Amino acid sequence: MLLAYWIVLLAALMPFGLVQIARGPNFNNAKPRDTYANAEGRQKRAYNAHVNSLEAFPIFAAAVLVAVQGGAASWVLSVLAVVWLLLRCGFIYAYLKDMPRERSALWALAMIVNVAIFTLPLWGPRASFY
Repeated sequence: MLLAYWIVLLAALMPFGLVQIARGPNFNNAKPRDTYANAEGRQKRAYNAHVNSLEAFPIFAAAVLVAVQGGAASWVLSVLAVVWLLLRCGFIYAYLKDMPRERSALWALAMIVNVAIFTLPLWGPRASFY
């Protein structure tokens, strides 16, 4: 199985780790949205990072599938997927540490890598089985 597919799985699971941080000590399972609406500080930033991770996942997953279907070389796709994951981890770290400038830069770089993955069949090496 392609490494990029495992990265897609990790990307799908990332938001659920963040929501655990966002829950905080006063989490009310009967009214979870109230807990997040009233959150402050690191807890609120964790929730915002959670939401952003949910938003970032579909385009990444679609980009990986387009690259595979387009016959992109798996090693290039895997490298780009790992770079994307590292950038997203940096983004989350910057979000939790309240570093908005760094967070925005890492978000933009991850989006550029997404576009690179999506367009990989157009410019990158081809898979050896084609």
